[in-house]
Amino acid sequence: MLMLKDFAAENDSLVELLKIVGTILGALCGIFSAANFIRRYLKIRKRKQREAAEKTPEKIAEKSVEILRGALIENLHYVKKLTTIEQFIEGNIPLKKNKTIFNFNVGTTECTLTYKGKITCGCDLQKIRFVPSETISGGVKILSPHCRIIEAFVDISTVKIIYEKKSKFFTPEIMPEEQNALISDDFEKLKQHKIDEGILTAADAKVYEILLKLSDNKKISVEINFFDEYVEPPKLNPPTENQGKVED
Repeated sequence: MLMLKDFAAENDSLVELLKIVGTILGALCGIFSAANFIRRYLKIRKRKQREAAEKTPEKIAEKSVEILRGALIENLHYVKKLTTIEQFIEGNIPLKKNKTIFNFNVGTTECTLTYKGKITCGCDLQKIRFVPSETISGGVKILSPHCRIIEAFVDISTVKIIYEKKSKFFTPEIMPEEQNALISDDFEKLKQHKIDEGILTAADAKVYEILLKLSDNKKISVEINFFDEYVEPPKLNPPTENQGKVED
């Protein structure tokens, strides 16, 4: 009988011990659950803060800058082709040569020196810069150089002398040096005339249009400014066989 009482007392103690252990384990589980909840909460909060930081106008603008820069590089050949303007030039230089002997005019020959050439206008796309806009929230400012004449040449194979009136006694000879000087001077005047007519302004307008379209495709708000003055190319060198051809 005594042994049964001792066994019952030991069982009661064991049950109490198990209850205590269960309570402790329950508390620990609660603590771990709370710790996991806090950890998840802090992780979510940090992610939301990071996402919010990335959605600030400054961050959006920085990301847009990279997008537009990459789009221009990817389509560089296409943009260059669309923003290049070619103008063909036909020159006609009237000449009048007199032959005199002892201050007497013994014959007059009239002729026209003709030639064809080409000028090409374009933009140095490598110098286009993209920076965050100061006036458009989250937008981009595009800074582009003005277009300029990047090529100008006379096709030497097209140079001709057309005689309107030939002297019976005298046919003038136009030396190559004189011919080159006449063509170079006339070509520069015609080139300047094209500039005055607005060929460079038209080329700038094409650059503006293409950059705007590129930005619209990416759904990015932009402002486009041109940052330098027109750069005059060197004057045309005398025509040579090595220069380009003008296609009819």
